Amino acid sequence: MHFFFFFCLPSQVRKLPTLHQPWLHLAWGAAGAVGANALVAWTDATAAEVEVDLVKRRAAGRRA
Repeated sequence: MHFFFFFCLPSQVRKLPTLHQPWLHLAWGAAGAVGANALVAWTDATAAEVEVDLVKRRAAGRRA
């Protein structure tokens, strides 16, 4: 939301395109790609941890 008020709104007041600086397309695209890859990696790591914990809980339940 801060992005809108600090960048888009002044650009609209000056009647400029939302992203009038071409390097911003590259910067936001790269940031989105890095963020998406980090999210996928974190999700995979979390799923693996959950599977390990479930195996441990099932093993502990069988011993009891």
